[in-house]
Amino acid sequence: MIEVFDNETENGKIYISYPMVEALKDIKRIDHCSRRCFVPAKKNIRYKRLVSKDTDFCHYKKFVLDDWNFILGHNIKKANCIITSSYTIPQYKDYRSKITQLTIFKYQNE
Repeated sequence: MIEVFDNETENGKIYISYPMVEALKDIKRIDHCSRRCFVPAKKNIRYKRLVSKDTDFCHYKKFVLDDWNFILGHNIKKANCIITSSYTIPQYKDYRSKITQLTIFKYQNE
């Protein structure tokens, strides 16, 4: 599905994230890549409970612009970390060429 729905102007683009809100909240202000880039989903079936006990972002309806900017930056760094092991914001051209839905999926699946 990721290979077919990979372009928003042709077949459409699929975004897979479950549970979506919990994945958004699974962040701390002092975050780093090794904290929780990967969660063994089949072993940790209580992900929602895990996130609700260990987050600095509990109520997404109350997020302000600074919160969203932090979350966006963190998710870019996290995606880069999953692919390259570097918790940094990559150059835009590198991000667009190396960090795709398919590469993230492949690394997470491993």
